[in-house]
Amino acid sequence: MLDHLLEDGRLTVEGISGTSAGAVNAVVLADGLRRGGATEARKKLAEFWRAASLGGDLPALQRAVTDRLFSMVPGVGSPTFNWLSAWSQYLSPYDVNPLNINPLKDLIERFVDFDALRADPRPIFIAATIVQTGRLHIFAHDKISAER
Repeated sequence: MLDHLLEDGRLTVEGISGTSAGAVNAVVLADGLRRGGATEARKKLAEFWRAASLGGDLPALQRAVTDRLFSMVPGVGSPTFNWLSAWSQYLSPYDVNPLNINPLKDLIERFVDFDALRADPRPIFIAATIVQTGRLHIFAHDKISAER
């Protein structure tokens, strides 16, 4: 849909907003528009999502650790699975990621120049839900980064 809107050429993008995966689209779109207009934005979005679909594309060491960890995940319905499911209601992924494996952050950093994006005057509104409270948080344009 976004690709078709950019291809159409009749629209001028005055501001961009996004939440969750839409936030990823928003920053890649904004960076592409900043670099070269709608054509560059379409290209960047296609390249980003193609790269994101390459099986996680983790470095070999991280892939080995991740594969090893997932091999220990118990089957659905087992007591261990039920126990882990209960704990997942109280812990975020950040609490149980001691190696700080975050392939999406690395991928976004590869595709988006956040310093230039923050300096761009076009407004960008990125929203996220604060897991602990369920409340919405909107990130200020000058605070947008791959980590937020």
